[in-house]
Amino acid sequence: MYPEDKQKDDIATDIPIEQKCSDDIKTRFDQNGVTEKKFVCESEDRVEHVRTDISSSVDPEIQPSGEETSCKDLNGGILPDIVSADPVETANHLKRSAAEFHPICQAAAQREVNLAMSQLYYNFSRNFDLVPRLADGSGTCRIQVLRSVGKWSIGTKTESSILNSYIEAIHNSHRFIYIENQFFIGSNAGDGVQNSIPQALVERIIRAYENKQDFRVIVIIPLHPNGDFLDASKAKVVMHYEYATINRGINSMMEQLKKRAPNINIQSFLSFYCLRNWGVINNKVVCEQIYVHCKLLIVDDRVVIVGSANINDRSMLGLRDSEVAIRIEDTLHVESRMAGLPHTVGFLPHSLRLKLMRQHAGDAKLGEIFFPQCYYCMFHFISSDIIDILDPLSFARWREISSRNSSVFDEIEAGMSVYRCNTIQQYKKALEGYIHRSYLDPEVQMSLGEIQGVVADWPQNFFQKEDLSPTIATRALVPNELWF
Repeated sequence: MYPEDKQKDDIATDIPIEQKCSDDIKTRFDQNGVTEKKFVCESEDRVEHVRTDISSSVDPEIQPSGEETSCKDLNGGILPDIVSADPVETANHLKRSAAEFHPICQAAAQREVNLAMSQLYYNFSRNFDLVPRLADGSGTCRIQVLRSVGKWSIGTKTESSILNSYIEAIHNSHRFIYIENQFFIGSNAGDGVQNSIPQALVERIIRAYENKQDFRVIVIIPLHPNGDFLDASKAKVVMHYEYATINRGINSMMEQLKKRAPNINIQSFLSFYCLRNWGVINNKVVCEQIYVHCKLLIVDDRVVIVGSANINDRSMLGLRDSEVAIRIEDTLHVESRMAGLPHTVGFLPHSLRLKLMRQHAGDAKLGEIFFPQCYYCMFHFISSDIIDILDPLSFARWREISSRNSSVFDEIEAGMSVYRCNTIQQYKKALEGYIHRSYLDPEVQMSLGEIQGVVADWPQNFFQKEDLSPTIATRALVPNELWF
């Protein structure tokens, strides 16, 4: 627990932490770029063999006994018999299947597997000792596994513990909420949408406004859904439900805030962003979104929920897609600041949030702060203005970067800018006549040089004069539940 909760903090900040780095982990590559068989660790008895040959990894002479080869979970329980209970039989089947491919294909696949496994082990070994640990070597995080499952997926009653955990974390938040997600659809959109995560955010913001509390919600989602959002129904319908949730319609988040708190400055409490980048192809400037696929919630730099669940009914209700997530609280507490005042945070949530915001805002010292050898060192590296997310100057800096980046993209894309196009026809017409700006143009280079990081304003008015809702024919052919 934290000081703000008026309970004693039993975890001292001077807990010894293992600071050993696996600096002596070494890897060598042969001429084909394939990692060799061994990684040399701290001692000779820790030499690990990573590279194996699939063709010789199965010994048909070894016959497993029933109990020894039963698939068991971490708690010792028998897992469902999804695969063959005999791993030798399963592996031999895979071996026979692989033999059907051309030898060149097999060799190429083998090299990819070797490299992937070697890299995985190298990364794990390199970072294992850098994670904060207690004196006995155990980790400092408390973790709860969450699920969205039902009878159809695992044969049990419906469970929506991911949704419940999101709502609980939002309700109990003190200072701020940071969200990254691939989708953002909630009950505000109507049409039978049930999950109440966006509505929970509205209620928490209203409570903060009425109590005159400093409170902020930052949401990062894709610029637009993946796929053809001009002609394909799926992307357009997803856009409809997202805009209906956020700022279009009488029940949207923005409209509710305006009605229930007429004098509220919404931008001070709630703001939406996307991630964008640019490149050069044949001396022509090309702009594109960085598609947000993360499913992350960070509350007060104390709680993290991360997993596979999108913010929509498909992921949250447990009746459709099956999902898994973990809720993390770090018992290793460190002192930060919030709204200019001292604020105790968990090391892992705080570090993760800083890493993401510094990355999005284009901080050059990004790699130096996440999981350093000593967590005290982290704060010596931090000179960025975005540490204190509630400080007006800090948030103004974040907003300035996002707004400037958006202006540059708007200038480069001109008529087909997502900040200008109100209809699909307008976008298509601009796209047909669009001429990519030349990177050789000094003015273009100067403009692009103003971009810092990848954060940009999410286009709240994109296609605002377009009816993106599913047509009668679409509703007749495809159930609404497919979209959200």
